[in-house]
Amino acid sequence: MTLSDSKVQRRAEARAVLQAIPKNSRAAQASQVVDGVRATTEWRKCRQPLLFIPLHDEIDVSPLISVGLSEGKRVCLPAFDSATGVYFVREVCDLKKDLVPGKFQISEPGAHCQRVPVGELDFLLVPGLAFDPSGGRLGRGKGFYDRLLVLASGTIWGVGFIEQVVSTLPCEAHDQKLHGVFTAVGLQTGSRSK
Repeated sequence: MTLSDSKVQRRAEARAVLQAIPKNSRAAQASQVVDGVRATTEWRKCRQPLLFIPLHDEIDVSPLISVGLSEGKRVCLPAFDSATGVYFVREVCDLKKDLVPGKFQISEPGAHCQRVPVGELDFLLVPGLAFDPSGGRLGRGKGFYDRLLVLASGTIWGVGFIEQVVSTLPCEAHDQKLHGVFTAVGLQTGSRSK
């Protein structure tokens, strides 16, 4: 089996695991993750975090957007550029005024929101289908986050449900490693060098 085939198989397994997580567990874990991230030194010190609006099966850390704004942080979210087929980053200041329907039915900052260079972000939270303790992340297969993260210089944490952490994941040269994975049981540090 090729590495690519292995990733396809692991994505199917990860989707099945995600679908099996009960709704009440999803909500409880999401709340614990939000509280846990807020309690970290990295969150308290960051000035320009990258967060995300979750897909239906991803952990909902969107309350951190409002928290970050209330704490005076320059909160950024991914926005899709249909001309190039890649994601870039825009700042949000007001959730009611700044979010518009985007690619894959995910809300994203509108064109009126200021674009921010990825290298200026000091704390990035990213979703995934699965994570491993060495900082491996299995995305959905399009490479959107990998292309974004290659430009990052801040701390990068994957964030997900406890069930999404596996012992090891297949990794290709373009796959970006994480500094750690944050779940309801806290942070497991990864292998990305700072």
